Amino acid sequence: MKTATKIICLLATSIFAAMGCTHPLKVTNRDVFTPVNAYQRETVKLGFAPTQDRLLRSIISETSLSSSVEAVKKDCHTSAGMDLDYICDLNKTVKYKSSLQNIPIAFPGFLVFSHAWLGYKYYIEVDTDVRVLDPKTGRLINQFNIVTPYEIRYTSFSRGAATSLLGWFAPGWGLCALGAGAVYSQNHDPGITTEFSDKVEYSYRSFVSSKLLERVAQIQATSIARLDSQYEMQPQIIAVK
Repeated sequence: MKTATKIICLLATSIFAAMGCTHPLKVTNRDVFTPVNAYQRETVKLGFAPTQDRLLRSIISETSLSSSVEAVKKDCHTSAGMDLDYICDLNKTVKYKSSLQNIPIAFPGFLVFSHAWLGYKYYIEVDTDVRVLDPKTGRLINQFNIVTPYEIRYTSFSRGAATSLLGWFAPGWGLCALGAGAVYSQNHDPGITTEFSDKVEYSYRSFVSSKLLERVAQIQATSIARLDSQYEMQPQIIAVK
């Protein structure tokens, strides 16, 4: 009877420890990505190449709200009949990295449940490649990259439970948690991907859209200056007899 009671108590303690060892996904540097203000001499008509990516489509939606944009068209292909100033082709790559800080968070941090109240640390870098094309010919006018490196705090149920159970119940005075921390310092948590887009969408689309419009304004200003120079009066030498 005593043995059964001990087993029940151990299981209850394990479940309680596991349930209390998660940390919701938090973006710690979201405020760094503040939208910039781009001055444009004239409103612009923009088209965007087809994309099904959620974050990239959010950029298009955000761009359409700008007062400097006269019109936005989605799913565009270059064509001689396009009534647009530019077509933007957006692509992105996402890079995930872990932090060495995850080692002390796991051991000896498990003693104060730091993986729950602080969370493991990860980095997610979103590189957005923008190609600005001539809408009629498809000629590449400009290409640039916008980097948004986000810092994340997050502990999933599986990693939190593993840290607690290895720290408190595995043999070796919690040293097993050190091994878990070493693993978590080298590999990101797959669970991040399911929540990341929700957490950063507004910050990402506002910042990237503003940087895109800033570059378009520069391209536009260069084109206008070049056009103006073509109409400048050339100095004439008049011979007086």
